[in-house]
Amino acid sequence: MLHETMRIAHTKTMVQVANARAELAARDYTSQPNKYVMMPAYAVARTNVTNAREDALVEYAETTDLNRAEYRDTKVGIIVAGALYNHVREALPDASTYKLGLSWPLPPRALADFASKVDKVYVVEEACLYFRDHVAALGIRLSEPPAQPLPRSGEIFPWQIKASFGAPLPEHFDAAQGLPPRPPAFCAGCPHRLVFCELRRIKAIVTGDIGCYTLGAVAPYKSVDSVIDMGASLSMSHGMELAQAQERTGRPVVGVIGDSTFAHSGITSLLGTAYNGGKGTLCILDNRTTAMTGTQGNPVNGITLSEQGKRVSPLTDPADKPSILDRPAGKPLDLVALCQAIGVDEIIQADAQNLKEVRSGSPSSSSRRPAAWWTAPRSPCPPSSSAVAAASASRSAARPLARTRRAMRSSTPRSASAVASACRSARSVASRRRRTCHTLSHRPSLPPSSSASRSAWRARRRSFWWVWVARAPSWPATSWP
Repeated sequence: MLHETMRIAHTKTMVQVANARAELAARDYTSQPNKYVMMPAYAVARTNVTNAREDALVEYAETTDLNRAEYRDTKVGIIVAGALYNHVREALPDASTYKLGLSWPLPPRALADFASKVDKVYVVEEACLYFRDHVAALGIRLSEPPAQPLPRSGEIFPWQIKASFGAPLPEHFDAAQGLPPRPPAFCAGCPHRLVFCELRRIKAIVTGDIGCYTLGAVAPYKSVDSVIDMGASLSMSHGMELAQAQERTGRPVVGVIGDSTFAHSGITSLLGTAYNGGKGTLCILDNRTTAMTGTQGNPVNGITLSEQGKRVSPLTDPADKPSILDRPAGKPLDLVALCQAIGVDEIIQADAQNLKEVRSGSPSSSSRRPAAWWTAPRSPCPPSSSAVAAASASRSAARPLARTRRAMRSSTPRSASAVASACRSARSVASRRRRTCHTLSHRPSLPPSSSASRSAWRARRRSFWWVWVARAPSWPATSWP
């Protein structure tokens, strides 16, 4: 069993493999229903097998080198596992430790022997009480940190361990105050941004899902009301309907889900909603990839596991004709056909980068017939155009920033003259000027030669312009797109 801690969950590093991989010959298949068909009669017998395995694992835990006792000052003994072991050694270098390398099952005799050789036993763990409860269940008497309890939530740092055990903190500079926050945000040109601006405008109750679009809950959008788990957006919007949320609040209810999440866990929720006669609005954000976790393929774009193993990405340079999305190895899922087959009454397709199309499909202007579903499909994730932008930028990296800024000014949308005026006045402020230069430094200065690349280049220029406007918190919300 792998006991994952917060530090390990956000860390990657090179590791050394202990032994060479052993290649085993393929075995012939043998039918064993008493092992693989878990009906009650077979399951009882298999329980005896698993119990025997657990007993063998306990004996292994007692003797394995993965678990080790380290004796130093025997006044304090600390049972710890994972990355926290390094924090304990840094905070309390003289304390004796029992490092659990095998987190389950625990070694009862070895832990009892460690406890008998120290005056007091403590358990240091973060985010849960798993080890403390299980060690105490073995009959080992545990003590609480003498100065103050350890934090129950979040990551534990060495200074917190020092403070809990009353150890003096080393001299250090105080943390800087008044620094501007850097919260996560949508990428420049992300097709989700305009959708959430529209949802904010109509004051919708938005049941969100797991993906990049979870960022619709934070500034400047602040338009997502709930995110629970994958696929819950659809079923929760149906629950809101059953609770008469729209009638009681006067606000439309919209479920928002991405294309890959919809294929993973949303189809059954949609089926249940349509089957039960739900009346609601669902927005499927199809950005042609699984963006949040690394732009993997998914059933909607048709990029298969074998292609991903060859480092094929759906975010191929859009100048390639045909692109990888036009010639996937798999069979892409047709979202419209699927929704029709499930029984959705109305399907509206809109370009998520086109304000008029997005607004025409939003619940405020929809006919609101039963089961009206709003989809914003096939507006690709911005890295799909960034390959063109990066190539162009590399060819013109030596060109001055002033030329890039002039190119940006020439591409200002006419319908945003008020915003452009605010931008020009804001450039007189030094801090905003620095932020502007940082944003514009990623913009290509000259358009590529091919027509397809020029289209992607123009779209990216507009995308950077709009993200720059949205990043200025002091400007009125009415000036945002």
